[in-house]
Amino acid sequence: MIILPVLMLGCAKSPQSTQLTEVQAKAVAMRLANDESSKLYSCQPFREDRPARLEAGRWVWKARGGVGLSDVEARVELAVDGSTNCVDLILLNSQNRLLFRPREHF
Repeated sequence: MIILPVLMLGCAKSPQSTQLTEVQAKAVAMRLANDESSKLYSCQPFREDRPARLEAGRWVWKARGGVGLSDVEARVELAVDGSTNCVDLILLNSQNRLLFRPREHF
């Protein structure tokens, strides 16, 4: 059996007692993703209106935002009442890709 560690950033509890709507879950998730991205990468790349989806009793929001030559990918999970949230960010960097240029004809 192999156990792989999972990196979950920004896990916290916030006191709320009512259930979030899809619009509220999306807004909270985007704010949390931008806040964490600002702390880690000094940017707030998430601006798109990606919907939050209810999966297994939790709101899940996923998005990718471009920053220069990199992308930041986010996955945010919220309890239906907003009481628990986890933000998982991945920095995707394209600077190590090989660049192919057309051959020059002499």
